[in-house]
Amino acid sequence: MTVSTIGSVAEFDTNGVTTNYPFYFKFLDSRDLVVTYIDPEDVSTVLVMGAHYTVSGAGNDKGGSVTTTAVLRGPGKLIVSRDMEAYQKTSLRNQGKFLAETHEDVFDRLAMLSQQGLEGLKRALSKPFGREYFHAENQRIKGLADPESPNDAATKDYTDDSTAGAISYTDDRLLRTVRSVDGETLTQLPAVASRANKVMGFDANGQPIGVLPASGSGTELAIDLANPVDPKKGAGMQAFRRDTEYGPGSAGVALKGADVTPWEFADKLIYKPGANPAGWDWAPAINAALEKYGEISLGFGGYGVRSSVVIKPGYRVKGKGPGHAGGTAYSDIFAARIIALPGFIGDAVFVSKLNSSENVLTAPQLEQFRLDLSQCEAHGIHFLDVYDGVKFDNLHVVGTAEDKYACWIQDGGYGLGQTLLGTNCQFLRRPNSTSTLPVALFEALNESNLIGCKFFGSSGGVLASAGPAVEFKGCSGMTLVGCSAAFAADGIAVTDHPTRKTIGFTLISPTFEALTRTALTVRGSPARLASQVYLIAPRYYDSVFAMHNAIDIDYIERSDFDCQFKRAIVGRGADQNIVKAQRQSYLTDNGTNTLIISSPNASDPNYGINKRIRAIGGITSDGGIAQRVAIFTAETGVISVNFKAVIVNRSTIGRYSLPAASAMGDGFSPEIVIRSVGAGSVSIIANGSDLIEGKSELAVTSGGKARLVSDGVSNWYIV
Repeated sequence: MTVSTIGSVAEFDTNGVTTNYPFYFKFLDSRDLVVTYIDPEDVSTVLVMGAHYTVSGAGNDKGGSVTTTAVLRGPGKLIVSRDMEAYQKTSLRNQGKFLAETHEDVFDRLAMLSQQGLEGLKRALSKPFGREYFHAENQRIKGLADPESPNDAATKDYTDDSTAGAISYTDDRLLRTVRSVDGETLTQLPAVASRANKVMGFDANGQPIGVLPASGSGTELAIDLANPVDPKKGAGMQAFRRDTEYGPGSAGVALKGADVTPWEFADKLIYKPGANPAGWDWAPAINAALEKYGEISLGFGGYGVRSSVVIKPGYRVKGKGPGHAGGTAYSDIFAARIIALPGFIGDAVFVSKLNSSENVLTAPQLEQFRLDLSQCEAHGIHFLDVYDGVKFDNLHVVGTAEDKYACWIQDGGYGLGQTLLGTNCQFLRRPNSTSTLPVALFEALNESNLIGCKFFGSSGGVLASAGPAVEFKGCSGMTLVGCSAAFAADGIAVTDHPTRKTIGFTLISPTFEALTRTALTVRGSPARLASQVYLIAPRYYDSVFAMHNAIDIDYIERSDFDCQFKRAIVGRGADQNIVKAQRQSYLTDNGTNTLIISSPNASDPNYGINKRIRAIGGITSDGGIAQRVAIFTAETGVISVNFKAVIVNRSTIGRYSLPAASAMGDGFSPEIVIRSVGAGSVSIIANGSDLIEGKSELAVTSGGKARLVSDGVSNWYIV
């Protein structure tokens, strides 16, 4: 047998009558045929042998035929194709019999597979030899996707849509052009120089020419208003340009004296998400205005920033007020606000820039606006080496992060800041802050004043921060008038500086509110005693929290503190050195001097003046108060009201009675510390009907201690 035909596909037209379709290529098995019917609706269906057709002629060199079980509607197509699986299962053994038919069947199958592959290649899109294109041989390509890249093939729909759009665009443009009637033509318009600032007219031949408008006419005005070139026309006639020269008496001359605003530099903005300008990044506009004019005025509303505003000597930023109004504190009413936006990049919202390390930041001014830090992790203000004319007025910095400062005035290369004036400013941390840092830190300031300023270690009125509300490090000639510190552990901290001494620090009528520890702490150092520190007419206000101490001072001399009967701690970290309302002798670095606290009874020989502690010499932590200590070794004993500490050293239990809780008078309490240092326990017995924590007796175990204070009447309490 041979394969004498080269085809492997036969196509027939269907007419609704014919059922037998003969073909003339060889096939080995009826299952090697695929019969496909394309109906008049162009739907292609692969027919199933037995159900839809039968086959005859398998193995015949001259082909066979397909007979359909039903007539096929026309006009349609019936395609019979040979589709063999590409395998070869005949095995020929070495030195076996030579079976010609077997060999011929193998070769026939290989020939048929080759024909099958060639038939598929003939139907593929081909590229002619020597050509740079594919030839579709006048056939349609169906199922093509719309183009995406410039060199993609285009579908009919895509081309139709593009053409329709182009026609529509052309028609639209054509309807807006100057046209002549059919049969007439127009010459080109005059050149730009010939038609500028003119209206279009027509000459005697009906051709376009440029015509000057009548002087003073509405047409001339309209042309002048549309002029973008002449600075005195166009926008210069209907808007204001600060750098344009205006004639005397003009509105432009008057407007030159108006404030510079960020909107004049709105073309510098890059980040403008959404329609609300408060969410845009105004830092480029503000910096551009300051760089050009040295000042900027913020109108009502918010101005977002995502990077730092750079303050150089003499720069001024002012607003319309921070928006604080009674019960609607920090609302948006009539407020100018700078808002540090999420994603803020920079050390602080306001940073200083000096020309060299020897230079100073002279006369920067921030006034009448609110700075909102609640959405960023940056300092509010960070200035180095401020000097002369520094002014903060009605500036409210809110939402300060835990590890940042609302205001940080830092000593830099120059090492001294001078003449800062802050009036009616507020510096607040975020609600419920527990930060250990002050909300504001002032370093090495000299001859400076803060008036009516507030420092809140935490906002929200619930929690107090764990550090001071504000800290002054190595400041001299400093005066605070009517300032307040609240919602912190300590109110105002006056601390030592590595190179600068605190000398001349005065607080006049300060308010200390909602503090958990001490109103004023002062820390000098052995090398630099804090000197001439004065606390005058303070107001101690225990609102949310009750502060324990008026002052906590150490390494200090020639100073005066009004404690208002609040207790005072003298000696660094020495809580046992608590000054009570009586005269006591202190050992200082200048010898034995007297610190005086008033007693409420003017007839008392220990009565002082103005309820204050006076430091007459440098107080050190080495001396402190000379306290009375009693050592008990007997089984029983009586604890005197004069004893500060009682040490019990017994191998078995010891029993000791307290003095009367009222021994020092109504409103005054002795404080006694009892410590067992032996193997035995201690039983402390209340005097008469007095009680200790509601009981008549208190047990102190071996090695234990108890610190007792009385209410001045009949009860003792453990503290």
